[in-house]
Amino acid sequence: MDLKGLKRGAIVVLWIVVVVLALASLLRRAVSDTISDYNLQLATNEREQLEVVITPESLKDNQRVDYKGFTVYYNKSTHLPNYVVYELTGKETLGKLPRFNNFVQDEQVAGCPEPWQYSRSGYDRGHMVPAGDLKWDRQAMEHSFMMTNVCPQVKDLNEGLWNDLEEQVRQWARRDSALIIVAGPIVGSNPVKIGKRGTRIAVPDKFFKVILSPYTTPPSAIAFVMENKPQSGSLRSYATTVDAVEYETGLDFFSALPDDIEDCIESENNVKHWFKH
Repeated sequence: MDLKGLKRGAIVVLWIVVVVLALASLLRRAVSDTISDYNLQLATNEREQLEVVITPESLKDNQRVDYKGFTVYYNKSTHLPNYVVYELTGKETLGKLPRFNNFVQDEQVAGCPEPWQYSRSGYDRGHMVPAGDLKWDRQAMEHSFMMTNVCPQVKDLNEGLWNDLEEQVRQWARRDSALIIVAGPIVGSNPVKIGKRGTRIAVPDKFFKVILSPYTTPPSAIAFVMENKPQSGSLRSYATTVDAVEYETGLDFFSALPDDIEDCIESENNVKHWFKH
């Protein structure tokens, strides 16, 4: 090919690149516009729709238990919550109530263990909805100590990186005005069990927390998964996508979002947005 032919070929390739970049820009702008329009309308929609989690047909034990400030979906077979869900507002994180610190069996819920069944097990009674998120109301704080909101959690995780994540979430709620949070255990097919007298409590292999910031422009989501053992390093290293947690758990989060917005934010691991400092 002569020099003129090479130049013509280079120009064609350049135009193709320009067109592809322009189309990509238009697509991003269209998605952004859709997200912005949705964000403006969100205040008129019922918040509860964003808290709906779609469960797989195989999950038969999934009793809904409503408490003040949060909802537990409880599994009487594992004696654990399948997951908990709640909204945390920035204002709520400013609550000053002291910690209640008295675990209680919910006698109205089948399969709920008594607190003593964790004694000498080697595991902490780990909150799924942290008491620190509920300092805005005495009853909500007391409800967080119901054993339906508890899982066997390794002490170094409970008091370490999992606690760091809880504190970080409160900072994000203050920054973004409110968050929708879903958290729970990931239980293996043949879990270790603790407890006595007919209530054998499954020990989770891992824990997940999925977080949606629905009132920012654009909305954003992030997820975390931690193994039930001592963890080290930064929170960033445990960040993942909502899609990844859905794949591992079989749960479907935030399905009330428009499909294009849901697909966009659940597939992204936008660590830079969440950890701006």
